[in-house]
Amino acid sequence: MKKNILKINPLTPMQSGMLYHSLLNEKGLNYYEQICFNMEGKIDLQYLKEAWQKLIDRYEILRTNFVWKKVKTPVQIVLIEKEAEIYEFDISNFTTLEKEKYIRQLKKEDLHKRFDFEKGKLNRLSLIKLADDKYFVCWTFHHILLDGWSIAIVLEDFFNIYQSMANNLPLPSGPVAHFSDYLEWLKKQNKNKGLKFWKNYLQDFTEPSLLPYDKKANENEEILKNTIKQIELSEEKTETIRKFCKKNSITMNALIQTIWGLLLQKYNNTDQSCFGMTVSGRPTELQNVEDIVGIFINTIPVVVKTEEQTTIKELLTKINTELVKIREYEYVPLAEIQKISKVPEKIFDSIMVFENYPVNSVVQEIDLGFKINFDSFFELTNYDFSITVAANERLVLRFSYNAEVFEGDAIERIERNILQLIDTILLSSEQFVADISLISEEEKKQVLFNFNDTVVDYPKDKTIQQLFEEQVLRTPDNIAVVFEDQKLTYQELNEKANQLARVLRTKGVGSDQIVGIMLDRSLEMIIGVLAIVKAGGAYLPIDIDYPESRVEFMLEDSEAQLLLTQKDSIEQINFTGEILNIIDKQLYVGDNSNLKNINKFNDLIYIIYTSGSTGKPKGVMI
Repeated sequence: MKKNILKINPLTPMQSGMLYHSLLNEKGLNYYEQICFNMEGKIDLQYLKEAWQKLIDRYEILRTNFVWKKVKTPVQIVLIEKEAEIYEFDISNFTTLEKEKYIRQLKKEDLHKRFDFEKGKLNRLSLIKLADDKYFVCWTFHHILLDGWSIAIVLEDFFNIYQSMANNLPLPSGPVAHFSDYLEWLKKQNKNKGLKFWKNYLQDFTEPSLLPYDKKANENEEILKNTIKQIELSEEKTETIRKFCKKNSITMNALIQTIWGLLLQKYNNTDQSCFGMTVSGRPTELQNVEDIVGIFINTIPVVVKTEEQTTIKELLTKINTELVKIREYEYVPLAEIQKISKVPEKIFDSIMVFENYPVNSVVQEIDLGFKINFDSFFELTNYDFSITVAANERLVLRFSYNAEVFEGDAIERIERNILQLIDTILLSSEQFVADISLISEEEKKQVLFNFNDTVVDYPKDKTIQQLFEEQVLRTPDNIAVVFEDQKLTYQELNEKANQLARVLRTKGVGSDQIVGIMLDRSLEMIIGVLAIVKAGGAYLPIDIDYPESRVEFMLEDSEAQLLLTQKDSIEQINFTGEILNIIDKQLYVGDNSNLKNINKFNDLIYIIYTSGSTGKPKGVMI
């Protein structure tokens, strides 16, 4: 082993984080990446395997092991030689359906096959023969090795090497710079200066900008359901956006980031927001940095802050300027930025990535003698929501989200809001940010007019209890009410309400008689309300969390002489009327048939009291 060691290097902060999380959750798929594609045409399998081995020989990061046991700080060991991990499968005699099933299963199993950091088993290639002129390729690797830019370099070099071998040409020249050169550059950076910048940049940011989750994620669980939603703008709209950016001297990145920041502000009802931006991390001063294969990326915070009189144009210019300044300090680890911020938890819960490595187009430009069609690309981050932005002929926004946290409606709402903001900004950049609305003209019309168009025909001469009893006759066995694991059918609810209503009648309840009902959410609450109505009275809802003085005032002011509740809810209440414990089984032993209706359709049905914020609470009679 020692004779095979070329270099021993420290890990970058990003690599350290990935290693830590991967070891912490060994069954998770975070930072696992998989690229699959089909090849069709004249293919030489032996050249493919040799070309892949030559890639391993060329790039130090592909010959790297990660050691953390028996060392004070984890290190990455670059080996002189390393054999490529290649697997071959021949399913050419399978039926079409069998092939499809086999490939689905292989992709899944290969993705769940554990990586071995210390042995450096972090990069494997599977070659599946479908026919003499067809192969399916599955490349699975750990993100600790490569970022997106490097993936494009590796694939382009792989196919260039293959092309040279197949045509008996000299191999393309190898890299003149290596990942270890970047590690040396990183050591020389002034971290204290960088931390000072970030502390100043985040000084006013104190609350995280959260997305409207449908369900809160468990921080100790991995992201299980990674789902993709893509927005693709037309070429015409994309060109309009490009012209807008050129006219206002901003980048398209600045525009999209401003839009996302504004959307987070609207969701959180605040004048500032923060999200993560994944940067390439490739320092321009490092020679040949664009050709180095490794992982340079870092995720840093972007703050969008607005004031009441800020125009859209002013905000765009400000964000564009700040993004240029941020680039000087993008090498500072996110974990250390988090420590100096005033936000106790994560600074942000969504990230944005700008894709500037068109893998597909790069590969298509090489004349290989066979066609390549990309099948799938899998990656999983530690964030529940991320946006990948790609701007070619069409602007594409790709949402990657945790389906355990977000439902489809929430994602569609985010999509609508982004498109609405794009249109709003393109229409007028001189308007104030404070005047921006997420509601489109069509939605305004729906809210103001369609939703208020509530005129419908209904039986005006019938009471609530009569309408309910008609429904009982139509669907007696349907579920009428559910609370936790309890439920009642229409018939069961009707019978219990009838039994309680008869007891209330014997207590003097009749037309316009007020009966208080003080209960927590429960089946008994629904039974009680319905029983009061069936008895002919009007119900007075009282929250069990109200102060004693408010409860006593409501009972006295309404002149209620009867209160339905549970004994433990009114121990301290001063009430001179009669109290019925609604869970007393003796209330439900009488006749359960419908009572004779004594009400008219315009009788009082309930009273509700105002909050009393301007004085004493006032009862409103309905």
